[in-house]
Amino acid sequence: MTRWSSLTESEDDYLDKILDTALRNQWMAVHFIPAIVASGRRITPFKGLRGFPDLVLAREGEVLIPEIKKDGQYPKPDQRRWLHHLGDLGRVWRPSDWNDVVLPTLTRRAA
Repeated sequence: MTRWSSLTESEDDYLDKILDTALRNQWMAVHFIPAIVASGRRITPFKGLRGFPDLVLAREGEVLIPEIKKDGQYPKPDQRRWLHHLGDLGRVWRPSDWNDVVLPTLTRRAA
């Protein structure tokens, strides 16, 4: 079992760790990667409302839609709105959640 040992990793590194673990455990997974434009700003083209969570995971009828945040960071208002409307599907995962929440969720047996 891979344990998360560094809480100082970047949000992108943590997301990569989640994706790797999810894919190794037969989750369908998607993350839309922002593009960096000439000004250096990051943008992710989309239609609809801002704030959709970072990741969509599905396996055997179970769907999880987590927003990934660094420890000490919180979802922005548009992200909180999405999480509210997603109900039990939405969640916030931080590096400090890895050992007790994220890893057990991703590695448990499929229903």
